[in-house]
Amino acid sequence: MKEAMQKFWAQLPDERKAGAEGAQLDKLHRSLLSRLDFYTAKLVGIENYQATTLERLHIQRSALYNLLSQRESKIQFQMAGEQRRLAHASKRDSTAMKTISLLGAIFLPGTFLASVFSMTFFDFGAGAETVVSTQLWVYFVITVPVTAAIVLGWLQFDQH
Repeated sequence: MKEAMQKFWAQLPDERKAGAEGAQLDKLHRSLLSRLDFYTAKLVGIENYQATTLERLHIQRSALYNLLSQRESKIQFQMAGEQRRLAHASKRDSTAMKTISLLGAIFLPGTFLASVFSMTFFDFGAGAETVVSTQLWVYFVITVPVTAAIVLGWLQFDQH
């Protein structure tokens, strides 16, 4: 644009440059050149401001991303702690349930077999006779292996 103005001024005949009209044209030409310089400087400033603003936005975006990442990391850390506490509580519950299952496996076969045999091994009748039946050994011969088999089966099932 500046070159075009310079070429126009150079191509303008000398007779038009002289006199009052020439003074006005020269004044107008200089005014346009100074405005052109002003707007060129202003555009350079706007370009610099635009570049600075974009850089600021990039920095702010990075800072915001870092803050969000930190907050997310803290939340994930808290969640991990809660999950760890939940896992410990579940393990305690699991241990209690296993203990109850084991106790049931130990005592239930004996009580079941005792009810099957109707406990006729003890005689609480009158007299000084023997209270324990001589066939009590049958109860233990059947109860101990059945209980051992059930407990071993439970342990094997628990390991798998």
